[in-house]
Amino acid sequence: MPSGIEIVPVYDRSKLINGTIYGFIIDLVLAIAIVSLVICLFLRHLTSAIVPVLSIPVCLLVTGIPLYWAGVSINIFTLSGLALSVGVLADGAIIQVENVYRVIARSNGERHKLYSLTNAGSERSLSQAGSTRIGMKKGPRCSYDF
Repeated sequence: MPSGIEIVPVYDRSKLINGTIYGFIIDLVLAIAIVSLVICLFLRHLTSAIVPVLSIPVCLLVTGIPLYWAGVSINIFTLSGLALSVGVLADGAIIQVENVYRVIARSNGERHKLYSLTNAGSERSLSQAGSTRIGMKKGPRCSYDF
């Protein structure tokens, strides 16, 4: 670079990006805490809360694989989308854990627990996927008048 020329940042997005990352981490921790609290409070079964505590972060980490393959960078928009998906994951985790708990309690030990788990998982998975898809398609709308 020639002498006398100086590079001056005009707009620094680092504070905005760091704030978004911080907000995403706070959302993730709050979602895990609330889901665990709801499960422990209503089911009164502490070990059932382990499933969402592990599944929510793992799902978000696994989401990074297709993002990497597609060449999508982690920016404010992708972090916002991931933050929104935390709510969907939390809702799904509560529904699935409650359903598995209900099916196992209803079986009274007559069936093997693995059979009860797979039966409970397949019972709600299709309807839950459909409701999530409808919620994404019919979600909040924004209209801009330019």
